[in-house]
Amino acid sequence: MIDCVEEESEIKDALQNPALARQFLVPGLSFTVIEGGYTLASFGIVPIWQGRGFLWMIFDKNIGPKRFVSVVRKGELMLKNVMDHAFHRVEAYVQKDYENGKRLADLFHFKKEGEMKKFIGGKDYTLYARTE
Repeated sequence: MIDCVEEESEIKDALQNPALARQFLVPGLSFTVIEGGYTLASFGIVPIWQGRGFLWMIFDKNIGPKRFVSVVRKGELMLKNVMDHAFHRVEAYVQKDYENGKRLADLFHFKKEGEMKKFIGGKDYTLYARTE
């Protein structure tokens, strides 16, 4: 399992719970980027209802900038492909003070829509969405 930062721990916990992992690890909508036997990141889209889903991502906390750029490029291709074929709206939920998460939402062309109080684990999150 990826050694992620604290702000991504809820996703890591969900992936370790078999019942939740089945919801997150949707065939054709979830991916893991491995380079030289090293797991860089895992990400995917969980369908909420027809045409709408949410994007989840976890990165290894020691990924480094060069590998991070590579993963973001692969993630953007995946996101564009699934949005072209299956989704008109994809949401992302970012812990309120998680600056790297906010930057990542920007890199994936998500727009901030609002604040969600006590959303996951009693923590405040920001709602981002991308529509096509």
